[in-house]
Amino acid sequence: MTQLTHGEQLRLEKGVTRRVYEFTDDKKEAARLFKELYREIKDIFGVHTYKDVRSKDLQSVIQLIENWSPSS
Repeated sequence: MTQLTHGEQLRLEKGVTRRVYEFTDDKKEAARLFKELYREIKDIFGVHTYKDVRSKDLQSVIQLIENWSPSS
């Protein structure tokens, strides 16, 4: 199984950034949301870092990001 390419990593990062800033413009709150969303990605896909997500799972990760909402 191949890991994400650099381009795929950037696509994931941009998706996360876009999604987080849909919920807040506050830097402190955004930092908490980044942590929460990346934690969820790592937990669901069983990886140590989002960079370890497999290329075949990229579409699933993008879908998760697009449908994600903060816990509180």
